[in-house]
Amino acid sequence: MPDGALTALQKGLVAAAKAHPNLSALIGDRILDAPPHQETAFPYVGLRRFELEPGDTDGTTGFLVTFGPEVHSRRTPPQTLEAKRVGEQLVAAFHRQEGSISLIGFDLVRINFLTSSAEPENGDGDVIHRLAFEAHLDTAT
Repeated sequence: MPDGALTALQKGLVAAAKAHPNLSALIGDRILDAPPHQETAFPYVGLRRFELEPGDTDGTTGFLVTFGPEVHSRRTPPQTLEAKRVGEQLVAAFHRQEGSISLIGFDLVRINFLTSSAEPENGDGDVIHRLAFEAHLDTAT
């Protein structure tokens, strides 16, 4: 069974993040599509929120996907800015990088960074940096 739009995009994003040298220097291969295990080292990126809507154009079946990676980091110095640095590298890895993100069964027409916010999480010394992107996918011809 071929992947749908969400699965294809998620696989492409994970591969692009792991291949981005500045991002992988900060997080290694810690880009997760499921809640982390307790032993997961900081910082890490979680890919959890994906919203799909139709985005057909010119007779081509397409999709608009809004997705929100989350960077999890420690707030203690010297890691105070770590979540923001990782978030900046996610933007560098994904924003307008259609040629660097390969999808199977879909063409990535565009991918844009929308917004982000960073804040302490749960009062436990951790920081979470939430980002939002929008991707337009067409079914591959």
